[in-house]
Amino acid sequence: GLRRKGIRIVSCPRCGRASFDSQGFLASVEQDLLGINKDLTVAIMGCQVNGPGEAKSADIAITGIGNAIFLYVKGELVRKVSVDEAKSALLEAIEDAE
Repeated sequence: GLRRKGIRIVSCPRCGRASFDSQGFLASVEQDLLGINKDLTVAIMGCQVNGPGEAKSADIAITGIGNAIFLYVKGELVRKVSVDEAKSALLEAIEDAE
């Protein structure tokens, strides 16, 4: 069969519960993600309601809650970082993913 290559992005539409600008963050990493040739699903979520659930079904996910960003790999919480560290933490996790 044919293997798919490239990042699939799941992101929340930004609702009243969101305390992290997931859409702004996505815009800041989008060009970086387009150049990655790995078959991965990456979730970028803005609240604690839907974020952990989406993280369980994604290869890599971040959920922002205020100034805290939670990084998940294969549904497991692996790291908590600041908003300023989020982009590099996400890209590092993608680079390390198989």
